[in-house]
Amino acid sequence: MNDRGETVIATSVPRDIAAKRGYEIINQKGRVLEVVNPELSYEARQALSFKKKLEEQRQASAQKQAQEDADLRKQFSSVEDVDRSLERVLEEIDNRIAVIKGNSQRLRVQHQYKQTQAAEMERSGQKVSENLLQDMANIAAELDSFAVQITEFEREKDEARKDYALRKDRVRHLLAGEQALTRNKYLAISPRDLVGLWQPVKTNTGVISWEAKDDGVFILTRKTNRGLEKWSGRWSLSRGKDIVVIFFRKEVTRMGKTSRNAFAREERYSIIDKQDEALHVYWEDGVLKFKKSL
Repeated sequence: MNDRGETVIATSVPRDIAAKRGYEIINQKGRVLEVVNPELSYEARQALSFKKKLEEQRQASAQKQAQEDADLRKQFSSVEDVDRSLERVLEEIDNRIAVIKGNSQRLRVQHQYKQTQAAEMERSGQKVSENLLQDMANIAAELDSFAVQITEFEREKDEARKDYALRKDRVRHLLAGEQALTRNKYLAISPRDLVGLWQPVKTNTGVISWEAKDDGVFILTRKTNRGLEKWSGRWSLSRGKDIVVIFFRKEVTRMGKTSRNAFAREERYSIIDKQDEALHVYWEDGVLKFKKSL
């Protein structure tokens, strides 16, 4: 096609026109044998590359999450199993701490005995022997080492509590997802219906709002004990009427300070019903009602 919009049939196509407009290869009867698309601009290639990388990240994140979920379901059959497992882990660490504290107490007794010996030598006018001083130094160093080990074990306990809290939430989510949901089988909803800012009808849910934009951006704002969190990602509507979000960034604001972290996580929010312009969505471990902000 030339600059006037007219179809041109020729035996060859100049490279600049082929790159700009593309062309079709036809046979003698005019049947199209091959369509050669125009070359993409730099911006289009960048956008296509970004979309491909995002999809690869989404697939990798989904596969990783699926494997982690499968491992969790093999390990835990209930939320109570997670609690019992944490108790066993903490008990094992406490036993290690108890052993160290027992050894520390015995070393303190030895150190006090050495100190008494040193004091008696000084009172009698004798010089404290190098061996005795070295013994006391060695015992003090070992006591310091024990104190560091106890601190490290206490840190492990804190990390275990945080880790198991995440496991517990995920197991609760998986178990809830396995339960039969009473969804309106006549529910008709399109991605366009979801575009906008949605807020929960009840304000004590921890969720402040979520916004689905028509360019695919999804922003979830929630309040937690860590502060005000804003999760950003990409969203789509599945055939099963699930809002599927691939989160890739999280901002946490606490006491006027904001921290930003990159991460990959997939979440699914099942739409149960839509009544009176309100969405009923299965959110974490319960159904929440959301209304669009005008």
